[in-house]
Amino acid sequence: GVSPLFPFLAEEVSQMVVIAAAAAALYGSRPRTAPGPSEDLLAQEERARKAVNAAKVVLSLAAEPDISEARQALRERLDELAQVESQISDAKMDVESYPVPEYLQDDFRKSNIMIAVTGASGVGKSSWINAVRRMRPRDAGAAKVGVTETTAIPEVFPFPKQEGKVKRAWRRLKDKFFGSTNNESSCDEAIQVGDMVLVRGHGDAKVVKVNAPGSWTVELQSGEVLPHVAGQDIIGVLAQCVMWDLPGVGTPKFPQDTYLRTFGIRYFDVVVIMTATRFTEAELMLVEELKYWRIPHFLVRNKTDEDVQSEIDREEELIEDDISVEAKKRIEHETIQTVKDYFLTQFGLDRVYCVSTKMRNLGLYDFANLERDINEAVRVQRKAAQITIV
Repeated sequence: GVSPLFPFLAEEVSQMVVIAAAAAALYGSRPRTAPGPSEDLLAQEERARKAVNAAKVVLSLAAEPDISEARQALRERLDELAQVESQISDAKMDVESYPVPEYLQDDFRKSNIMIAVTGASGVGKSSWINAVRRMRPRDAGAAKVGVTETTAIPEVFPFPKQEGKVKRAWRRLKDKFFGSTNNESSCDEAIQVGDMVLVRGHGDAKVVKVNAPGSWTVELQSGEVLPHVAGQDIIGVLAQCVMWDLPGVGTPKFPQDTYLRTFGIRYFDVVVIMTATRFTEAELMLVEELKYWRIPHFLVRNKTDEDVQSEIDREEELIEDDISVEAKKRIEHETIQTVKDYFLTQFGLDRVYCVSTKMRNLGLYDFANLERDINEAVRVQRKAAQITIV
């Protein structure tokens, strides 16, 4: 079935068509915290340029008594534009300091929602990646579980293709951010075979062929093929949500001081740091960096079920008998509280999610809360908080 993580990504076609135009205006094509000029900043620059042009027109038409005032207004508009351009210049320098790593460039250009999952070997990252996608280890595309060797390179795990969200047009950001030309074909190349798109009057469809710049062949949900769909008939592109399993931080190969830049952590919508025991010093330092850059992050304590069962077993051994359901519930609550109190008192971590990634346990502990909070963080990152799809 469809994963409840990001419920606004899994809507019926008819509803998606209705809200497509509004969503295209409200959903951002990149995380708010990513390096580079934000869409708000680019929009501010556009408004400032229009204001300057308007002030120039007023000055050119001003009568002699009004020229001084019109000149002053133009100078103010030019100052405002200069301030915005200075901010954009600083943002572009930030990109030079924190470039998009090669392994992320394709997903970032496509405006895909990206979730990073990091942690030491054996903490259950693969199981969690499968659990949030409601996949079992035997399913095609599932992350391999039971593998203990350390992750050496980032590995991507997409959500099912039908789970997308409408992303807004990429043209302005691409031109500004990547220095593309004004040639429309350079922008249209972002739509590729296999992409899911919203076609005006038809709903969502899969691109099966790129005919020429600005023209595609698509297949509708009904199976009907539209051989020539023009760019103006494509309302939006359905952005894929992908999860990246990253190597752990603080190893000789991936030291903490270069980890953020090496893996392009600032380009992710959300970062999940997972442990099955306690967080390492390097992971705690990474948390501080995430706070500094205001990147949404979630600290996850996995294998909570094992901790709870261990305490239940210990108590049953003491009394040499099975304990009641009520007693098991009490132990569960006390165990989770003990874990959270430990992280709070020892490390000042006031929000740690205790979870189990076993399918039968997904309704227990903090798993549902974690999904909900990640969902909300993505909404904020993509400025989608105003959209509620039910």
